[in-house]
Amino acid sequence: MIRTLSIAGVLLAFVPSLPAAAKEPQKEPQAAARAAIEAVVQSYAAAFNGHDAKALAALWSPSGVHTDSESGRRTTGRAALEKMFAAQFAEDEGQQIEIAVDTVRLVTPDVAAVEGSASVSMQDEEEPSESTFSAIFVKQDGKWLLDSANETNLPPPPKPYEHLKDLEWLVGAWQDESDEIDVKTVCRWTPNRSFLIRTYTVTDGDGATHQGAQIIGWDPDKECIRCWIFGSEGGFGEGTVARDGNRWLMKLHGTLADGRKACATQVLTKVDDNTLTAQMVGREIGGELLPSTDPVKVVRVPDAK
Repeated sequence: MIRTLSIAGVLLAFVPSLPAAAKEPQKEPQAAARAAIEAVVQSYAAAFNGHDAKALAALWSPSGVHTDSESGRRTTGRAALEKMFAAQFAEDEGQQIEIAVDTVRLVTPDVAAVEGSASVSMQDEEEPSESTFSAIFVKQDGKWLLDSANETNLPPPPKPYEHLKDLEWLVGAWQDESDEIDVKTVCRWTPNRSFLIRTYTVTDGDGATHQGAQIIGWDPDKECIRCWIFGSEGGFGEGTVARDGNRWLMKLHGTLADGRKACATQVLTKVDDNTLTAQMVGREIGGELLPSTDPVKVVRVPDAK
């Protein structure tokens, strides 16, 4: 291929009077085709959002075919397409669509293969319906029109609860069985079950009380369970949560109220639905290593509302 092009370049160099049209075929450039097709796609979205079934059908070729990959249903021709869209809008009057074009590839000067994605918001649905599509556009009478389209619905992404549900056994009120300090913990869901909130009250042997809160949630960016902790004295920290069999490891690092850095791993071991043990290992404060604490038995208690 490189050799052929080189020879062609040499021949053209010695024929300066060769017409420009003969040097380069008159084809619509890829960029111009993409711009024209994207304009049609935006007109499609505007007609859809205006629930104008007739205008939508007019953007298809006379023999256009829409195929639903899930049901396999094929709708052919502008009249049938208009009827399909009208029925769809009558079923849900609040539908709105957003369309993104990913790729446009010219097969011939008058045929283009297009791929993209769509998001349809429904009136009675909290989350939009996501789908991908592949379409063929044809150029007729100087206009690009949809000739065929295949649409595939995407499964909705898992909600945070799906990642956190294995920690649901923590929900409720708990009491440490320790002779040295008194620790009460209450764990609850946020209303949409996107986060777990654990609040705790610690009373030491001198009667001093300390309080705090821990928030546990799914981080979709880092794809892990994370936690954030805040103490009533002004300290705060964060960490990650990982499961190891019947144990949950909360690797924490943060800043104490006096500015010192601290880190530790809290190990919660589920014994049964009403019993767990809690232990702190790998403790370090201000660069000084501290011994691990002994496991403390924690039991579920009636949740006082």
